[in-house]
Amino acid sequence: PAHAPLSLTRSTLQEIQRELKELGEQQEMTKQMLEQLVTTSADQLQEQVRSQGNTPTACHLGMVEQAEGQAACSVCSTDTSMQVGQLLQRYEKLQELVDSFMSRQAPPLPGTALLSSSLKQDEELLKRIQATVVQVQGDYEKLSSVTGNLLDDRQQKQKDIEV
Repeated sequence: PAHAPLSLTRSTLQEIQRELKELGEQQEMTKQMLEQLVTTSADQLQEQVRSQGNTPTACHLGMVEQAEGQAACSVCSTDTSMQVGQLLQRYEKLQELVDSFMSRQAPPLPGTALLSSSLKQDEELLKRIQATVVQVQGDYEKLSSVTGNLLDDRQQKQKDIEV
């Protein structure tokens, strides 16, 4: 009976450890997905810039060549700016997803503290129960001794009556 809270605590601890392992694996998979998404987005952006026949270097050279400061490659600049903006928005969304995931992963730690607190309470309860058992054993020994003395007195009185 005294081992029941301890075995329950152990099983709870094992369950928490298993969940932490699963969350770690999920976090790693999410990290890999995020890296893949960022890589894919960057590749798409580069491909779109190349497919338009304008590279950032060509745009830069075109702007330098124009003395009046007008963009020689305004379409390229606009598209690139728009794509960079979209990429930034995707990055922010991904960052929010990561933050959300991390906040969901954090609660097991307070649960572990709660488990530790519960363990301490169980240990204190177990100590009180053990102290009570020791006290009951002491009371039993005293009662047994008193009962033995009473039986001896009764037998002596019985002998005195018979004589």
